[in-house]
Amino acid sequence: MNCEGFQSVDCKMSGLPLRIVYQSPRYEHLPVRIGNDDGFEGLDAEPTRVQIDLNTARRRLTIGPLPFRHLDPYAIRRKFEAIENRKDACRFLCEAGRFWPFRRVLWRQFQEWQRYFEWLRQEPKDVMQTPDGERAWNTAGGYINYFFESKALFSPEEIEEIGPKRMREIEQEAEQKLCLLRSFALSLGGLPKLKGIGHPNRITLAWYDPKDEPDPADGGAPENWLPHRLDRIARGVGRDWRPMAYLRIEVGNVLEAIAATIYADRAVKLKYRKCAHKPCSRLFLFTNKKQKYCPHPNIPGESLCKKAHMREKERNAPRS
Repeated sequence: MNCEGFQSVDCKMSGLPLRIVYQSPRYEHLPVRIGNDDGFEGLDAEPTRVQIDLNTARRRLTIGPLPFRHLDPYAIRRKFEAIENRKDACRFLCEAGRFWPFRRVLWRQFQEWQRYFEWLRQEPKDVMQTPDGERAWNTAGGYINYFFESKALFSPEEIEEIGPKRMREIEQEAEQKLCLLRSFALSLGGLPKLKGIGHPNRITLAWYDPKDEPDPADGGAPENWLPHRLDRIARGVGRDWRPMAYLRIEVGNVLEAIAATIYADRAVKLKYRKCAHKPCSRLFLFTNKKQKYCPHPNIPGESLCKKAHMREKERNAPRS
């Protein structure tokens, strides 16, 4: 699945197109061993790229920042949810960019965030009866972590080298960033500031020129050229410009991109539920409160999972 491209799902909030803008170069990630855990580490150096000399047809490695690509946050979410092993996770990170604000991520942390977002995509009244669902929603709604286990991102040797005082400072800074990240799906990180690391709600009103730029409602992600356009108008250039408004959410890593899609789903009142047929158990979009099984992909009102569940129930029923 290719993650490149603009947002693939149309969303409107208060009558305005809502666009999630995620741009990132390709960051190489390598599998590493951190203490007793397997994980992944993004390269610190600027990414390299291969240039081909058309005259000599020789490849030449150059050091420098790769161009930023537009990435589809919904494609990233679908791919993230489907990952089941370390190898696929490493490939995903190389394609999708930084996982979170930190250089390293453990495989167990990767899996925790998969489960966390799965709970947050469902309706709270459906999941608050389960211990994990309740912990996930309580974590997303405030400052305290009830869901994630505390795992260090440093090996014992590195912790000893850093020293206890500096390590406490690093852990405090990391917890503040994680607090905002955990709440991103519900508030876009709009919690009150924590020692300067907090930030206001990340959704902003932006403008685009329908003559020159792609319409956000059609999948584009135009730049917010309002200051530049106003300057041109002041100089007598482009006075006939009629700006159009849209809502823009800019994200900087994989977790923010996925959390922003959850926020957008709730803004447009899209509701998801886990299929009651256990071999399936995937999330599906439902419109009927009594709907328990994912719908048939082609036949409205039908469900293959419901039929399979009923057949299994009949087979397991006691015979008289």
